[in-house]
Amino acid sequence: MNSSSSFEKTIAILKKYNRFTIGCHVHPDGDSIGSLLAMGLSLEKSGKLVDMILPEGEPLLFNFLPGINKTKSVSTLQPEVVISLDCAERSRLHIPPEVFTSKPLLVNIDHH
Repeated sequence: MNSSSSFEKTIAILKKYNRFTIGCHVHPDGDSIGSLLAMGLSLEKSGKLVDMILPEGEPLLFNFLPGINKTKSVSTLQPEVVISLDCAERSRLHIPPEVFTSKPLLVNIDHH
């Protein structure tokens, strides 16, 4: 996101939709896993249905983080929105392709 209008559009999407699948880049590190959990837990607290995807499973190094036990290797939702965190390119987004069969909106939030 690089402008206030992009920020406002993202907030509107987060408020409007109810089913979210969230993912990050392949071989996730601490900032991507932390971002995944923070976004997922925040959306859950707002009453949204959320799948937080870590296809390779929970890295043992981060098993102390709150919510890590809520991550999944596959999405069970047909999401309305896929959120890509800490991932500059869709090709590096580590979400199984079948998630996109329902043609969800794609929101990319990245600090790079």
